[in-house]
Amino acid sequence: MKHKRILLALLLSGSALAAGTDAGTNELSLTTGLDYSTGDYGTNTTSEMWYVPIAAKYETGRMTYKMTIPYLRVTNAVVSPDGDPIQGIDCSGTKTGLGDITASAGYNLLDGSANGLLLDAVAKVKLPTAESKCLGNNKTDYALQFDAARSFGAVTAFGTAGWKDMAKATLRQQIGDALLKDMSVTSPVFPSRGCQRLDPDCHNTDGGTSISESELQRLSD
Repeated sequence: MKHKRILLALLLSGSALAAGTDAGTNELSLTTGLDYSTGDYGTNTTSEMWYVPIAAKYETGRMTYKMTIPYLRVTNAVVSPDGDPIQGIDCSGTKTGLGDITASAGYNLLDGSANGLLLDAVAKVKLPTAESKCLGNNKTDYALQFDAARSFGAVTAFGTAGWKDMAKATLRQQIGDALLKDMSVTSPVFPSRGCQRLDPDCHNTDGGTSISESELQRLSD
């Protein structure tokens, strides 16, 4: 599998706007950047993606609000901007346009003043705003996570733990996906290991699967 990614940290920061009597209380910032990736992702097709996000962040007190509006140009896409396989959709050729908009709200639980530990609780939502199914997954996804950071001398440790709701993905589908990707075990959900290589005809197979429908159902119960 060939995959190359280049991130140009242009991050053209817009002017920070202060409001209120305390200049550090309320602040709005705008940033952008450029992400380029290319690869075959285990297929016979070379895929290319240009990703330009426009991100706005507003900080007030312990709250931080963010919104990212992405513009994409993809050629022969075999994976989504999130890295998930694209199946059942013809994404050959070049597609350009708006991607899925993401928004988040974070609350600072610990600011590091007591024991050096920083802890934020963050709620995120991804909206199905993509102009093409090749530019987004056309689903509304939700996530809740906790971000922690603490410095140990010259070293800073980071950690994230959270939950994500992938819309319209049933428990049966999630288990089938995990079996294939983690253990290369086929099932009625993904009956061929070609699904792991992102083959478009991964559901076309004449052979049996590693586990049966009844066994998959028991795992899903």
